[in-house]
Amino acid sequence: MISAENNNMLLGGMVTPRLLRGSHGDIAEKSWLPCKRPQCNHATHFHKSRDGMVLAGVLVAIAMSAMIAAGLMYQAHSEFAAATAAIQSEQSYSAAMSGVHKALALLNVSRDDMASWYDNPEMFENQLVYDDGVNQWYFSVYSPAGDDSDSVRFGLTDESGKFNLNVAPKAVLAELNGMSGELVDCLIDYRDADDEAEPLGAEGDQYDFPIRNMPIIWTLEELLLIKGFDATIVYGEDANLNGLLDPNEDDSDETFPPDNNDGMLNRGLRNLLSAVNYDFDVDNSGKPRANINGNPQALAAASLGEQTTEFITVYRQKSGKSFAHPSDLLNMSYTYEEEVRGRRGRRTRRKKTIKSGVTAENLGSVLDRLTARTTNPDQRIR
Repeated sequence: MISAENNNMLLGGMVTPRLLRGSHGDIAEKSWLPCKRPQCNHATHFHKSRDGMVLAGVLVAIAMSAMIAAGLMYQAHSEFAAATAAIQSEQSYSAAMSGVHKALALLNVSRDDMASWYDNPEMFENQLVYDDGVNQWYFSVYSPAGDDSDSVRFGLTDESGKFNLNVAPKAVLAELNGMSGELVDCLIDYRDADDEAEPLGAEGDQYDFPIRNMPIIWTLEELLLIKGFDATIVYGEDANLNGLLDPNEDDSDETFPPDNNDGMLNRGLRNLLSAVNYDFDVDNSGKPRANINGNPQALAAASLGEQTTEFITVYRQKSGKSFAHPSDLLNMSYTYEEEVRGRRGRRTRRKKTIKSGVTAENLGSVLDRLTARTTNPDQRIR
């Protein structure tokens, strides 16, 4: 009754169905038997190999996707961190500039009221600028408190009380603490217009870059470009420029910076020199300063003291020279010959030395009363 037999092989090749059909197509019997033909084993191995390749490809794709995702996450995190840092940097800068503008506004109305800007914690200490709900931004304006190394004052420093490194005479520079003869000569050569080196100096041929050769040094930090100068000379022991004597600034050479372990903070030339200061050519009372090279009668009215006034007059008459700057008077002496009559009316010449009478103690008052420039009193001078 069986009219046909149809063996259908599974793709896997493990078993094949046997279908026994009757004459009317009804299923008479169904059984599953192993396939024993050679072509079945070949198909089985081919299918296993292809499955392994597909699995390996899927794993590689997953790994690459994970790496790409991790890279994108890292990039996004980096971008977020950079954006946050940039925002905080801008906020910090804006807070600092708020302090600058507040100081300028105060000086516009109280320039002559030193008590309002010299040491005023209520105006300059921890002043709130902005509270964004996450961070609070403050500013403080502070300056070194004189010779005190353990505290600061919350106020401003009058830069006009410092020597301008563009115009300070050689004799004045030589008197500054930390300035050797070589440093003075190198600074003079750096700012003067000629190419003739001072005895201990250095002109442009000793540098790897074009030097100024004109008195337009813009910042105190430019001193670091001049031969012989370094951070210790410019900033002293105050490595972080906070005006305080920190433990690492008073431990000899155990930690940076080098110091002498004397319990006092050496602030270097930063405390004595400036490149940006200027002053109106009037004294503290608002009166025009007397010209040191001008009319002797004007000098007499400047209340300099008899010794200083006489010294200026005699020096100019006997030497025929002029003063480059009133600070030339500091510890200055002058020797000249004068004619005297003896007991018998005989004329002889002898040397006489006179002193200016200007010391470190009264130099400030002398500089306030004198000028070496013939300028409009309202004109800014350096």
